[in-house]
Amino acid sequence: MSKLKKNILYKFFSFTERFFTQLLFPSLMIMYWGKDNYSYWLFFLSIPMFFSMIQFTTTDAIRNKMSLIEKENNISKLNILYQNSIFINFINILILSLIILIYLNFNLKNENLSNNYEIIFLVLINSFMSFLSAPLILLLTYKGSMKIYVSLNIIFNILITILIPTSYFFVNDFEKVFYLFLILNFLRLLITYNFVNDNRINKTINFKLFRIKEVVNIIKFSAGYNFEIIANFIKGPGLIFVIGSSPSILSLALIQTARTLFYYLPFQVFNILSGPLIYEINNRFKKGFFDFEEKRKFLGLLLSILFIFLIGYYIIELIGVSLYNLWLNNKIEISGKLIELIFLDAAIIIFLSFIILPLKSLNKHFGIAILDLFFNAITLIFIFIFELFNNIISMFEVILIFSIVNSIFKLFISYLIYKKNKL
Repeated sequence: MSKLKKNILYKFFSFTERFFTQLLFPSLMIMYWGKDNYSYWLFFLSIPMFFSMIQFTTTDAIRNKMSLIEKENNISKLNILYQNSIFINFINILILSLIILIYLNFNLKNENLSNNYEIIFLVLINSFMSFLSAPLILLLTYKGSMKIYVSLNIIFNILITILIPTSYFFVNDFEKVFYLFLILNFLRLLITYNFVNDNRINKTINFKLFRIKEVVNIIKFSAGYNFEIIANFIKGPGLIFVIGSSPSILSLALIQTARTLFYYLPFQVFNILSGPLIYEINNRFKKGFFDFEEKRKFLGLLLSILFIFLIGYYIIELIGVSLYNLWLNNKIEISGKLIELIFLDAAIIIFLSFIILPLKSLNKHFGIAILDLFFNAITLIFIFIFELFNNIISMFEVILIFSIVNSIFKLFISYLIYKKNKL
């Protein structure tokens, strides 16, 4: 079996796990801990995730770079690149700590924060462990195999999905649930470290290989990915964060569950294909252009995706509300209009993401990422200024309108980049 097919298979396993865990986790949390506690869970986890958009995210870009260097068998350069990725993550930890301390200092009157400093500290430690695991993930995946990384993720995501909600039976305080979450993530980090076994790269930190010039270079070629991640954070955790900081915090359960089923789930379905395709496009790219046969196959892929979304929209109109009610056992009321708005937003973004996939695999999507960042930021500011979180339908109508306008600009910019690079 080819590496592409294996990676698609592993991605399918990962999707299957995430499909069931993301459907199961909210329903179990609401069933055992209640809708209010689940809303607070979402809010506290969104705090470090929201401020993480300020960090230098380098994992995807470095993995692509390491993959190319590995083919050249340049062991010295591999080690330098890996070690400096560790230093960048330590910088990220310091920046995140400082930003959250400043944020808490300016929000002393917010009872959701001032009464829960211990929970915020635990969530912050979890974020630190996520930063520390990023370089290890590089070592598990840079050669093109996703087997170990996906397997570990599946195991721990299942454990979290089961143990966090059912801790209701052996924990008498919701605050202690965050300690359990911390323990599980520490075990994930420890086991990931033990699974890394690469004789050519020293997985422990080596200060002798620190290079300021290399750190600057990594930040430069990672810029497109960073802006893309910041844009996604603004639209995901950013929206949750803004609503959670308002009197409308208890609507978070409705918004997050609806987006889990009709926004994030479609993304995960198509990520089964898009992730492995990035590796494949990178490997097949020759002499600065794609041949006619590769272009024909890519166009066929885009048409197939468009057809799937048209069918998906028709199905959502017919059974969307029933599907949601079945999932949560009628615990939260939802309208068909909200479901359609969320699904259409996801469909537009996913379709555009496949159009720019060749550009992304070659680190030529910087301008497109800037557009995403700009429009997502404007959308969130618009929602905050006009307090649209008090009317969920109006809020998602605005989100969809900005997504459509953004997509028009992205199509135009993509065309210019393809033409300039003769792709």
